[in-house]
Amino acid sequence: MSIKVPRQRGTPSGLGKREGECVAGQRASTRSLRPTQSQFANDMGLARLRSSTLGSTGVDVPTATEVNITDTKVQKVPLSLKGPLGNGFSALLLGRTSVTLQGLFVLPAVIDADFEGQIQAMAWTLSPPVTVPAGERICQLVLFHAHTVNAPSEENRRRGTGGFGPTGK
Repeated sequence: MSIKVPRQRGTPSGLGKREGECVAGQRASTRSLRPTQSQFANDMGLARLRSSTLGSTGVDVPTATEVNITDTKVQKVPLSLKGPLGNGFSALLLGRTSVTLQGLFVLPAVIDADFEGQIQAMAWTLSPPVTVPAGERICQLVLFHAHTVNAPSEENRRRGTGGFGPTGK
């Protein structure tokens, strides 16, 4: 049996954002935005992402491709966002609560300001198999300006595309 992360059709009474908190032109619902393939190919930057409501701390990030999670191991899920994020921003990548309630867990991650390349989420489930469709917003990005404590020496390399683990020895 394949579990598909369903589109959110609404929230129980009393839960969710108030209609007045929504950004003009967007529905109160947090259903997926389905970017086109050309958007994935040509624009994977932060500028195209928007907050769901005026009070939202983070921006929702859609998946770049369909992913099938067939076991309980952590799996990388490509997102439709590339680094560097720009303007010296770093970010926390966090799972959306509506997705967690569906049984898909996105592990928290830090996206460094100097990371280059496609950003990926780390996700797992207790009840495989799970199919995550392309364009499904499974996580959110919370931006911040990081203040480095001890700047690395010139001989230390830049992070570049080195992700998922330490970049030094």
